[in-house]
Amino acid sequence: MLTVRQYEDSDYDVCRNRLWLQLTETHRELYNAPEIGGDDPGLTFDEHLTRVGPERLWVAELDGTVVGLTGLIVGDISTAIEPESEIEPLVVDENARGQGIGSALVDFLKEYVPANGLPELVVGTTGRNKLMLEFLKKQGFDTIGTVNFILQENYSVQNWSDGAEISGVAFKV
Repeated sequence: MLTVRQYEDSDYDVCRNRLWLQLTETHRELYNAPEIGGDDPGLTFDEHLTRVGPERLWVAELDGTVVGLTGLIVGDISTAIEPESEIEPLVVDENARGQGIGSALVDFLKEYVPANGLPELVVGTTGRNKLMLEFLKKQGFDTIGTVNFILQENYSVQNWSDGAEISGVAFKV
């Protein structure tokens, strides 16, 4: 049985040391950059947990085992006309993929955001993560709102590839 529930302190180890590590490994492989995440990628999970707060994290459990993690970064309601709600992270254990877990996490947030008075749900991914791009498209994310650009000389990862086009303009990913 698959359920999505609020993150609890008892989820810390599996979320930090398994799911977040798998997310980091995916980025290392996508960019052929073993330095991503540093020596202890779990430290970035700790920072994320502190910044977002456990009340904005949810886990997916399959038969009592935590197999997915998602979170929601909500823009500052006091300064934004319409605070943005960004999915971060969205990770499913590599051994449990293809079982609807990612879809269940996204579906949960699709209901949570409007029910809590938030006007939109956005999600970002790396430009070369084709599997995630395909997944997000299937989940209904079919509109590009913002594109971020990087000056290579200012970024530690230099393993970029040709292959993306937006509005007829070619970019590296």
